Amino acid sequence: RSSFAQTKSRSAEGAVKAILNTYAEEDILAFMKLVSPNFKGDRIAFENTARVTFDLVDAITYEGVWSSAIVPGDNTIEVTFRWQRRWRVYATGAEEIAAGVALFRLEKVNNQWLLQEVRETSPFF
Repeated sequence: RSSFAQTKSRSAEGAVKAILNTYAEEDILAFMKLVSPNFKGDRIAFENTARVTFDLVDAITYEGVWSSAIVPGDNTIEVTFRWQRRWRVYATGAEEIAAGVALFRLEKVNNQWLLQEVRETSPFF
């Protein structure tokens, strides 16, 4: 791969991890700043689901994010990755573990990668 492609891959992987880490902090305002204004789907419903999830869980941890495929574009990039999440349900104290494969379509806006679309299994909720 070219040096440019490797740099873009590292940048995209870093963006995915930053989005997941921000989500895990349960700060809805910080998280929604990483969601593109051009989000594919109902952005308000997505935000509301995140808020409800934050109310239900006590701690969110991502134990793994493994990038498997990156499709670069000019101002967009698609990253397919495996993820594993653990969270504790606030009301019951029960711990839940989930894993899956997700595809994030990221859009570069003002030199920052923002989440434009989530496909496959959502690592969020």
